[in-house]
Amino acid sequence: MSDSPAPSRPGRMRLVRRLFLLAVLAGAAIDASACGQNTSQSSPDCGPVTDSSFVSPNGETQAHLMNQYCAYGFGVANNTFWVVLGNEVAKAGSGQRVDQLGPEDRVVFKTITFAPTVSWRGNDSLIITIGGIAAIQKSLHSLENVRIEYKIPEQFSREKYLGRLRDSEPGWLFSRDLDEYETFQKWATENAK
Repeated sequence: MSDSPAPSRPGRMRLVRRLFLLAVLAGAAIDASACGQNTSQSSPDCGPVTDSSFVSPNGETQAHLMNQYCAYGFGVANNTFWVVLGNEVAKAGSGQRVDQLGPEDRVVFKTITFAPTVSWRGNDSLIITIGGIAAIQKSLHSLENVRIEYKIPEQFSREKYLGRLRDSEPGWLFSRDLDEYETFQKWATENAK
């Protein structure tokens, strides 16, 4: 038994925050090491793949908005969304990971956490509207005869998004979200209208 006094309330709160941050960082490290790796590593617990199809106005081409949720343990999970162009898309059963689904060369967009909106503007122009601030893992601008445009809703403009963050997030969480937003903004500047 130690003779040192128990930490004061502010000291305990700092300790709790540090332990929470350590747990978050450990979870992020596990998530980063598990996502997108080959299947020889331990497989996550994945749900079924969902598929929403969007047919071009002339009926010749389909865009598929696919989604799969995978849990990696330790409170770490990944909700992946991807858009595939083509009339035939492989269906996956429960337990198959996104990176096991082909053909990868037909995937035109891939992100996590927030579902994009998919629509057609004519027979050869696909519009993908971003659903939230998250890592964009793949974003092609064309595939065969289809042009792909990316749109970002006004609610994700720098002023509006960071204003909401400042009003609702504690300082350390704001810093993390700011870094995530800056990465997203770099992608948006290079790829979206």
